[in-house]
Amino acid sequence: MERKQLREIKKHEFFRLVDSETAPVWVKTGGRIRREGKTKYEAEKVEDANHMNFFGGDKIVYVGFTY
Repeated sequence: MERKQLREIKKHEFFRLVDSETAPVWVKTGGRIRREGKTKYEAEKVEDANHMNFFGGDKIVYVGFTY
């Protein structure tokens, strides 16, 4: 898997938070907010659309895997 910062991946691209094949898959949904001078990006778990979270743009994520 390839490491990237969350701000570098495109909207609707799949990613994982840890470098493991068993880790949950997330998708960047495109929403973003600014808090305390930092931009946070919205993401949700692919298997559970009700599980949403905001991550900082400098968060390291893992892409380039087959889902």
